[in-house]
Order: sequence, then C-alpha cells, then structure tokens
Amino acid sequence: MAVALAAATISSALAQRDRNRYPSFNTTMEGRGTARVNGASYTFSQLQLSLQDNQRVSVHALLYGRDNKDVVFTGRLNDHGRRDGRLSADIDNVAYGRDTDSADASCDIDMGSGKKFNSVTINGRNSNDRNKISLDFVSNGREVTDYQGRWPNRDRDNNRDHNNDGDRGRNASGRYSDTDEWRRRNDHFKVTYALDLRQSGDVRLVVAAEDRNMPDDRDARYDHGDILKYLQDGHDVIETGRWTQNGDRVTITFDSIQYGRTSRDKREVLKGRVKGNTLWIDDFEKSFYGHGSSLSFEKKGWPN
Repeated sequence: MAVALAAATISSALAQRDRNRYPSFNTTMEGRGTARVNGASYTFSQLQLSLQDNQRVSVHALLYGRDNKDVVFTGRLNDHGRRDGRLSADIDNVAYGRDTDSADASCDIDMGSGKKFNSVTINGRNSNDRNKISLDFVSNGREVTDYQGRWPNRDRDNNRDHNNDGDRGRNASGRYSDTDEWRRRNDHFKVTYALDLRQSGDVRLVVAAEDRNMPDDRDARYDHGDILKYLQDGHDVIETGRWTQNGDRVTITFDSIQYGRTSRDKREVLKGRVKGNTLWIDDFEKSFYGHGSSLSFEKKGWPN
C-alpha cells in the first residue's frame, strides 16, 4: 500500500512537472523590431526566439550590416498560458556582439499558431550601469528558414566554386581567429578560437581558455556552449575534419575531437559565408558552441 502510494505520488509530481514545462522550439520570424542596449537603439527585421527543454529562453535580434554584432537577451521562462498563447520570462543576461552583462528585465511573448510567434516585448535594465534595455518586435507572419538572408547583398559570382581555383584572393583557405569574452560578477573569462582552413581541404580548430578554471555550470554552458566542459583543467580542444567551398558559402565538417589525452569521434557541422577577410558562421550547433555565441572568424594569415 505504501509503495503504491509513493509511486502514485511520484507519477503525479512528474505529470505536474510536464504540465508546467512548455515544449521547446527554435523559430525565426520576419517583421519590424527595435532593440535598445548600451544607450543606443537598433532596428532589425528578423528575430530568432528559442526555448530549450530546461526552459531557458533566447531572444536573438539579427542586426544586418553591423559587423555581426547582434543583440541577444537570455533568461528563463516563468509562466505560460496554453489557452491564450502568452509566455513570460525573466531576462538575466544581455549581449551586444561580444559585450555581455547581467540584466534584470521582463519578457512577454505572444505565440501564434504552431511554434511561430506574433510579438515579443522586453523591458528592464542592465546590471553594471542600470541603463535601460528593451526590445519590441511585431511579426509579419513570415517564418525565416533560409539563413542566407543574413547577407542580402551577395556577390554576383556566388554560384562559382572557388575551392580549387588556386586564387587566394577568392579562396576561403587561411588562418582565422575569434574570441568569446564575458564577465560574471568580478571575474573575466576569455575563450580563443584558431581556425585553419587548408588548401588541401583539411580543417583544424583549436579552442583555448585563458582561465584554467572555466565555469561549466548549466547557465554558462547554455550561453557559451558545452565546449566549456572540455576546457576544464586548462585542456585545449582540438577539432579536425574537412571543409568545402561553393561560391562564398563554406561548409566545415568536423569528425574528431581531442582534449588532454582523450581523442574520439565527434561530428559537428558549421556552415557560413566568407566576405572579404571574415568568415561568418550562420548555422552551427548552439548547444555545443553556445546560444549566445555569434561565430565570426577574422583571417590572420595562412596555416603553417
């Protein structure tokens, strides 16, 4: 009798937990929007909204033509009305490009049919200087599924394959670098990325941490990726594989990962576009590299 009662109690608790959890989704909509951070206002026409299974929310305003410095608000869902389709979240972090700050803001979301959304509103302040932060977005009902729209003014020769033409002025091969920096309380953390795209088609990515004791708690991994787990104890992370280029589009396929003395198979695919000396990555596994990351690699020379 006691066992049955305990089982019923556990079953009831799990059912209640599932009722309180809103289904995860990741949707980008077109429309009109304005975001305000760091005392400046930015207009945008596409907003990416994602909700993870752990009920973490990411609101990503895509600011075209601004050196990939997007505005990203992150937080946690605190309420949802399944009948009226309204969600509420507490925003605890705001980022503009690589500049991040903790925040105290509220987020209201009006969901539409399926996993689309009609509008998103955020109001509050950042933590450092208590400046106002906000976002207002109204969708026009069109969902974005082709992220090539991030670069509307594409080169005329997009459809040419430059991977084997030997012209370094148009070939994406080279050595690239990127950094991910953020602050938490009084601590400063920095992760560096060194990417080699070789003429042979081989690719190598080395990820290193400036601090030997990188945080790898749930919130840190959500914003900066599960890769933080591999950076513990000062281990560099090395991914290797192959890359291809079609016009200005680049696809990188990693098939192995090494950290410390461990080496094993691990597949990751990154897709992006090369523009001048910058390789913008617009399609990557956010759970591994970070929901708050906007990967953009600057060419620094040629691999050894």
